[in-house]
Amino acid sequence: MQIPLRLLLAVFLLASVPLQAAISQQVATAPEDDWIIATDFVLPETIPEEDIGNGVHYLLSDEQILVEQDRPTRYFQHYAELVVNQRGLEYSSQIQVQFDPVYQSLVFHKLQVIRGDVVLDKLDSANFKLMQREAELEGLIYNGQLTAHVILDDVRVGDIIDYSYTIEGDNPIYDGIFSSWIYTQWGVPLEKQSFRLLWRKDSPLHISAMNTQIEVSETGSPGAMEYAFEAIHSEPVQVNSESPSWFSPYGLILFSESADWSDVVNWSVPLYRRALSDRQGVGAIAEAIRASTEDRAQQVVEALVYVQQEIRYMGIETGANSHRPSAAYETLARRYGDCKDKAVLLIALLDELGVEAYPALVNTNGMRRERLLPPDANAFDHVIVAVELGDRLLWLDPTRQYQYGSIDEIPQADFGFALLVRPESSGLTEMDVDHSRSALKVHDVFDLSQGGTGTVTYTSTSEYSGERAEHLRNQIAISGLSDVQDSFGNFYQAFYPGIERVGNIEIESQPDSGVLTLSEQFKIAEFWDTQESENRFNASFYANLISTELAQPEQLNRNSPYALAFPTNIVQTIAIRLEEGKWQFDDDRHSIDNAFFHFEYQAHYDDATSTLTLSYLLEVKSDHVPAGEITAYLDARDEMLEYASYSIFTYIDPTLASSGSRAEDRFLSQVILALVGLYILVILYAIVSWRLDAKKEHPSDINLLYPVSLFKLWALSVATSGIYLCYWFYRNWKCIKAKENSAIMPVARGIFAPLWYYPLYRKLSAAHGTAGHAHPLPGRALMIVLAIFYLLYGVLANLVSYGITLSLLAPVAVLPLANYINRIGEPGNSVITQNSRWRPRHYLLTIFAIPFFLVSCAQELHLLPNGKAVAGSSLWNHDIQFMQRNGIVPADEDIVMFYSDAEFDIRRDGSGFTDTEVFSYWVNEGDDLEVRRAALSEVEEIKTRFAERWTGNTTFTIVTTDGTEFVLYASTEDRKDRLFDEKLRAQWRLANRR
Repeated sequence: MQIPLRLLLAVFLLASVPLQAAISQQVATAPEDDWIIATDFVLPETIPEEDIGNGVHYLLSDEQILVEQDRPTRYFQHYAELVVNQRGLEYSSQIQVQFDPVYQSLVFHKLQVIRGDVVLDKLDSANFKLMQREAELEGLIYNGQLTAHVILDDVRVGDIIDYSYTIEGDNPIYDGIFSSWIYTQWGVPLEKQSFRLLWRKDSPLHISAMNTQIEVSETGSPGAMEYAFEAIHSEPVQVNSESPSWFSPYGLILFSESADWSDVVNWSVPLYRRALSDRQGVGAIAEAIRASTEDRAQQVVEALVYVQQEIRYMGIETGANSHRPSAAYETLARRYGDCKDKAVLLIALLDELGVEAYPALVNTNGMRRERLLPPDANAFDHVIVAVELGDRLLWLDPTRQYQYGSIDEIPQADFGFALLVRPESSGLTEMDVDHSRSALKVHDVFDLSQGGTGTVTYTSTSEYSGERAEHLRNQIAISGLSDVQDSFGNFYQAFYPGIERVGNIEIESQPDSGVLTLSEQFKIAEFWDTQESENRFNASFYANLISTELAQPEQLNRNSPYALAFPTNIVQTIAIRLEEGKWQFDDDRHSIDNAFFHFEYQAHYDDATSTLTLSYLLEVKSDHVPAGEITAYLDARDEMLEYASYSIFTYIDPTLASSGSRAEDRFLSQVILALVGLYILVILYAIVSWRLDAKKEHPSDINLLYPVSLFKLWALSVATSGIYLCYWFYRNWKCIKAKENSAIMPVARGIFAPLWYYPLYRKLSAAHGTAGHAHPLPGRALMIVLAIFYLLYGVLANLVSYGITLSLLAPVAVLPLANYINRIGEPGNSVITQNSRWRPRHYLLTIFAIPFFLVSCAQELHLLPNGKAVAGSSLWNHDIQFMQRNGIVPADEDIVMFYSDAEFDIRRDGSGFTDTEVFSYWVNEGDDLEVRRAALSEVEEIKTRFAERWTGNTTFTIVTTDGTEFVLYASTEDRKDRLFDEKLRAQWRLANRR
């Protein structure tokens, strides 16, 4: 079917080439007509650059309309826009105006660039191009509209683009009935908006406004009225993301010649009556349907399915065809049509079957907003069919596909309100649709009967009905089963890493009921999370289809409602088969019911089959959450997420369940104490050994700078955390003091070495200039850079997260000075050899420094607790996964800050908070994990007690609204406890403002 369709579209596009040539003179240039009143733009004192879009600030939007009794309407537009930046150059240097050449003509009056006091006229040199863009072609709609496109040359930042034009002509389908919508607010600032409408008809014009306080002035007399308004500096309207499609907060004024909805009905009834009168060939199809079934409801279904499947969708909506439906026999003969055409054919077919049906005009964005507006034919963009079947009014859409089942199971269209096209209609009809049959039922089975080391098999059976089945069939038809299968696999992978599909998806379609059943099978080789340090296997299960259906808004502080996925009816059951006789669970249940959704959870363990069954139900009850009720929605969602995952664990070795981990902790503590004690002894030995060697030093050595091999300088600097560098500086300043007989303090200059780095360079540089050594020092610029680096090292080494990394690099700054001192010694000088010799104390210091260095590196990389509060983003994924699987944090929440007081494993102890929750956990004396968590919105008070000593921990007592309390901890190191407190309280305040 695709090939003939594309060929047909190609024929239309090729046919439009001579059409463009024939209508090219419609883009004419001429002075503005006499009826137009010139309007000047306003230059702002300041440009609101933070609010503008596309680098353009709009100075003027002037619209003037002339409506006369016996002449096509003229629409005059005048715009002025200021180019603010480079993006604005790209945007404003191209002007595009769209019109329909079938019934409209376009005349440009002005096209100029204003640069300061200079006006550059671009109209005469403008090279207008007519393009047939067909933006809706992807949706199989051809409207024949043209776009007049011109590219301006020599446009610069700061220029004002000033242009005006008139479009003359009305779509003849409206029979001269006038209506026009004027927005009084944009998404960007507008300095000046001017509107003027000249009404030269005897019929009254009806005016209505929404979301605006602007008043329209009315002057003149009947048949010669003028309506106008002007607005200065219109503020932009910001709409939150994820708002319902029907929501629009923009100011709007509607001018309409229709007094009520019956006027719109009277206009539309003749259009459909003519199309329904010609129905050759329809009777034969009706006869075939009647022969296949005598059931009236089933006849309606077969008529609907015939139009859906045998008549492909395509719209040729040029000119009056935008609203005039084709005759039923034409649509049947060519086997394609748009929504109007397919609706007419279905109505004709149902009429032949003796079923009453009518066209129903709807808006695909929903009729919530349009219901508040005055009657207007342009309020609708789609046509469906209203069918009277017994005492029911059904809403059927013949443009949809893949609808199966009985009349009760076929999903009905629901756009809020519809206008029935029949003579007796006088207002909108509410579309009361039952969505309960559009559902998803999922049954997951996990086989864990092999225990902690066995491969887990996971099967999932999903039953789609109603709209869910229709959408999935459509998705498979568009993307292919392979892509759908990959998409499902990626979804499961997010919850169960390492999952592997076994075979392909098996699909079972039930045309009689419309139900579509998918069966999938997986294996997970490493499903259990092995916690050897805790002697545990952990496993978590997720009601993933439930938890992902209700998302958290990207923007929490809202002025717009938040759209929900409606209708939603999901039942998910998770059956977990476990080893016989080794498990025991308490039954559990919980339900949540509010204006937004209904949720149910139940857990039950069957001893006879060793099966734990988790049952979940979610029904979304509204298509949106009002902006003022976001906090209530988020609180209810958080409560739901607490029950949307379930974790279990078993011991690797049950005999060690109560003592293994603690015995290991005691052993590690003893090892640490032993290493610390030995390291202290090594330091004492090094000091004593050094003092004994110092006494053997020759008195003349005091007048010598301190040469030492560069490797020893670097290695001992790292091993002693920079102390050896201080000693090196001390020895050199001691030499300088002796030579100059000055009163400087070498010890102080050694301790504060970063401050005395550059002065040492100056001393060496001055000595080099007088002694004439053959090995010059590096240049001053390089030494200044190194001095700054070394000074920053001294300041930041204990303040930043990667102090160990800095300690590795710090000796690099000293190497140029050390290299110079080494090279200026006398040839054969034994001092450098003596100083570079590695003595036992040096080896011992280096050897015992290695484990502490490795531990420090592991702490900086967050492989081990580092003794201070950290950002949650710095935690490793396996640690976050542990917290998620043990119900400490929800699977879809990010940790903001975290602190662990454990020595080697943050799984033993931790405190922190996410965007919406606060938590604390620890392993108790029985080696069981205890967890305390609360939604921030349920926290009544946070009591912070800052540590009085730098070695202590700051405590945060969390008091919830039900009176329960638990404590969080954070160390004072780097004052991160203050940051922890600040961010915790900020999230708490934010949660209580939602």
